[in-house]
Amino acid sequence: MRTLFSLTSILLAVIGALTVLPPEASFGQRGKFVPVYEEAHSFRASSSAREDQMRQLSSARLNVSSMSTVSATSVWALARESLSSGLQREVVFRTANGGATWERHIIDFDGWFYDIFFVDSETGWIAGSHGSILKSTDAGQTWRRQQTSSQSALIDIQFVDRNHGWAMGEGGQILITTDGGEHWRGKLIPARHGLRALHFSDRLNGWAVGEEGEAHRSQDGGATWETRGRQVLSSIPKFTNLVASFRTVRFITPQAGFMIANVASTRESGSRWQAILLSTNDSGFSWTATVVPGDSGVLRAQLLSSADIWVVSGLGEKLLHTLDGGRRWSSINPVSDGGMVMGIQFSDHDLGWLVISYGTFSDSLFHTSDGGKTWAKVELPGGD
Repeated sequence: MRTLFSLTSILLAVIGALTVLPPEASFGQRGKFVPVYEEAHSFRASSSAREDQMRQLSSARLNVSSMSTVSATSVWALARESLSSGLQREVVFRTANGGATWERHIIDFDGWFYDIFFVDSETGWIAGSHGSILKSTDAGQTWRRQQTSSQSALIDIQFVDRNHGWAMGEGGQILITTDGGEHWRGKLIPARHGLRALHFSDRLNGWAVGEEGEAHRSQDGGATWETRGRQVLSSIPKFTNLVASFRTVRFITPQAGFMIANVASTRESGSRWQAILLSTNDSGFSWTATVVPGDSGVLRAQLLSSADIWVVSGLGEKLLHTLDGGRRWSSINPVSDGGMVMGIQFSDHDLGWLVISYGTFSDSLFHTSDGGKTWAKVELPGGD
């Protein structure tokens, strides 16, 4: 599993929320769903948090772009270090003991990298600018470039085993491998707008989703794609859709899947972004829509199961969590020092990670072992 924290999607969500949403916008009942909030515990930063941030001004600034987990103990974080000298470089952090200690490895290749995915404790890939894909077979200590014919920025990469994988560019290009990346072949998804997320449930069945209602399904490993966006959007009633953008997609089986959408909608109370949870049990032929509480949309989401779902609000100020597929939600404020949640990754129901952004300061990593009730800051090894 991995989570990508795309700068493009973050900016689109934040700008959209700031420009479309009126402060007084509210939302009541919709369909059979009434939002139910349950207060949860929050983490309060220590008094030295601001001092730590000030010290970072004279050292390396860290921006975490993606995380990957294969178990409760094996976790990777892909980040960009900006040194006080002006030098920027990509690094991979890895823990094999659930975050007690971390290794830091510099990626000795030019270019920017946006996504990381490990399929087991040793084998993983990172994808980035100009069609770049690197592979590691030693848990991220060393990396080898794989040849592709693409010049696109690859924002999403996923494997279902050591051999079968896909990498996707924003413009609709998808790269496919059946031999662990020794050979990649390119295909084009018929998308008119930017794509944001990719997920295959097995070697054959996958979905790619993105802006302006882009949703596409493949049943042959990515060789061909069927456009399904209109069918998905038709399941959202009582909205005048100005913009409907899918942020996350995951299929637990080829039949059972979920999407999270940002819908810029108009109602009597005005216009604002609304987060919508969409679920299907028939391979995407029909969908059920559930309104997620709040009026700032969704920035990021993780779908752990049909019941266990996490959502980062559109402005990154809080988390929403459901354990019953969206009937009831808990509202969680993980930090109280002005940081914004820019990424979320759970290994299982109890063990999870957050990326907290502090603007011009370094991102911070937080960890929970009790299902999000409490959060503790993770100390990552510093740069040279």
